[in-house]
Amino acid sequence: MKLFRSVFNSTGRVFGPAAKLKDWASCSRVQISSHLRGIEVSAPGADPSQVVLYFHGGGHAFCSVWTHRELLGRLSAATKAVVVGISYRLAPENPFPAGLEDALSAWHWAQDRYAGASIAVAGDSAGGNLAFALLVRLAQLRLPQPAACATLSPWLLLDTEEVRSRLQLKLDDGLPGRFERASDFLSAMYAQGHSRKDPLISPVLASADLIRQFPPVLIHVDKDEPVCPPAVEMAERCRCAGVPVELKLYSDTMHVFQAFPFRFPEAHDSLQLIGEFLRTHRQPRSP
Repeated sequence: MKLFRSVFNSTGRVFGPAAKLKDWASCSRVQISSHLRGIEVSAPGADPSQVVLYFHGGGHAFCSVWTHRELLGRLSAATKAVVVGISYRLAPENPFPAGLEDALSAWHWAQDRYAGASIAVAGDSAGGNLAFALLVRLAQLRLPQPAACATLSPWLLLDTEEVRSRLQLKLDDGLPGRFERASDFLSAMYAQGHSRKDPLISPVLASADLIRQFPPVLIHVDKDEPVCPPAVEMAERCRCAGVPVELKLYSDTMHVFQAFPFRFPEAHDSLQLIGEFLRTHRQPRSP
């Protein structure tokens, strides 16, 4: 696991910084706590009073801010915001709740560093899971929520039995079967004995009382990917709780297609809609 992840992430560390040659976004490292770091990406024209905390995907075990650097640059350009990618701790060395603790630390840090700014959270796949888990945790603590939450193909249901019963998956050689096996492996590695029904692990299972405290939510997902049904359910639960929601189901794309703009022109559409969404729900700047 360590060797595979090291090779995979090394590729990101080589090509991630090179993204500046394409988007001309500034990129600097930031120290969030003694062990937690991140990168601050700002495309030309980005408004420093608008900030997006971004949690990268990778099944809670892979990828890094550098594998997502190119996406962060395009997100900054589309949202006209400063985007901060968070290098949260990964399983299996650091299982739940390490990543969530890092997300909470990053949220508190951002409130101090960007005092007076409108701060939203965003993430893809497992990073989308972490973004929603952060909303759940803030709701549990009765703390202020971000201005908004925007997620790409969020992985919101990690409990295998729930996945199997809701999606009626079978262990075959098709996509559903492969997804179930991969989901079970990664979620077990992340939870390591903790109940995967915990809404801090499977945010779609959060109570209505917690969900009604959420900020405006945006979810973009392909209608045929296995993470879609729980994402649609989360959107509906938010609507029922009175939370403003924008859900868009794409077709003929793939999981987190926004990371592949040259293959999927829909990637541009998705990021532009996220930019409009965040500008609509920006919080007034503090005096």
